[in-house]
Amino acid sequence: ISPDAKIFDYKTDKDVIEEFLQSVPEQPSPDAISRGFTESPRAIRRDVIGSGNWGSIEGKEFQDFLKKKGYDGFRVMDMTGHEALGITNPSKIKTRTHLEESESSSSC
Repeated sequence: ISPDAKIFDYKTDKDVIEEFLQSVPEQPSPDAISRGFTESPRAIRRDVIGSGNWGSIEGKEFQDFLKKKGYDGFRVMDMTGHEALGITNPSKIKTRTHLEESESSSSC
């Protein structure tokens, strides 16, 4: 990964999560309430994204938000409980050769 890549980290970027959640309703809809759902949709999403849930973080709505905020990738917790890294900006993927060339040109 390029050293200048901007990576969303669910463990530390709580302010980014909160900004995203401003678009999520605080109160459940009347339909949700009639079906027995009484928890705040915003609180549920906060917990799910904040735990690194890959399905929520990799979802279109959150990915679009991250791209608008200038993120090049994201960290998630996969279904096996391991942390994974997703890169959405292919130009930020660097091979060892790319990194070595970059280091040698910056030291000149």
